[in-house]
Amino acid sequence: EFKLFSLPTRFAGLGINNPTETASSSYHTSTQGTKVVVEAIKGCGEFSSACHLDAISEARHESRKALDEVAKQKLDAILATLSPGRQRAIMRVVEGKTSSWLTTLPLQSCHFDMTLEQCYDGLVLCHLQHCQPMKCGGCGRLNSPTCL
Repeated sequence: EFKLFSLPTRFAGLGINNPTETASSSYHTSTQGTKVVVEAIKGCGEFSSACHLDAISEARHESRKALDEVAKQKLDAILATLSPGRQRAIMRVVEGKTSSWLTTLPLQSCHFDMTLEQCYDGLVLCHLQHCQPMKCGGCGRLNSPTCL
């Protein structure tokens, strides 16, 4: 279940990255994206803003492709452990792209803000499984409205 949550929302996850799993790819993307600046600082070439932006764009694009491939493999492994009903529910989320609401900014002026209960209900509808109640790190109570 927690492995599913670490997947991007386009793969039925919650987009909660596990930094121990993403650190090496983030480091690689960072070094590839900043290579123009590093070379200029070392004196091995001249700095070009356009080349730097191209390097960043290319590094991000390659990283996203690689991370998507890993996410697809993780999703397949997770689906293999689930019941057929849960598999259908997860695949409906992936194929229907119904998790986009999780990445929407909760702007009150656009009526995109949700209460804790509305968010919980949305997750239950998407995944057909109740989530564990959230325990507040500050006061220790379950679903504490004063600390959210």
